[in-house]
Amino acid sequence: MKKPQHLKTGAKGERLALRYLRWRGYALVEKNFKSRRYEIDLIMRARRTGTLVFVEVKTRRENSLTAPYEAVTPQKQHYIRQAATAYLMQQGDLNVPLRFDVAEVFLPSRRVHHIENAF
Repeated sequence: MKKPQHLKTGAKGERLALRYLRWRGYALVEKNFKSRRYEIDLIMRARRTGTLVFVEVKTRRENSLTAPYEAVTPQKQHYIRQAATAYLMQQGDLNVPLRFDVAEVFLPSRRVHHIENAF
C-alpha cells in the first residue's frame, strides 16, 4: 500500500527539522513518541542547558496561505502536553527543565524556522 502524500511530506519535514536542530546543538532523545492517541514528533536535549525540548514539526509549501505554526492549535498543544507528561512519567523524571517548541519547515526550499518556547 502506498503511503499518502501528506505523510511523506511530514516525514520529510521531520528529517529536515532533526538535521537542523542537531546542527544547532541539540541531541535527539526520541522520535515520534506515542502515548495513547497523542504523539510528539521530536524530543531533543539542548546540549548547553540540558533542557528537554518537545518539538512539534509542521511542514508547509512556501506559498501556503497559513503559517505552519498556526496548525498548532490550543487543542493540539493540549495533546502534546499530555504526551509530554506521559513521557516524563515513563522516564521517572518529573523535575527536568523542559519547553515546547515548534519547527516550521518550508518546501521546496527546505528552510527551517525554529520557534523556541512556542507554547
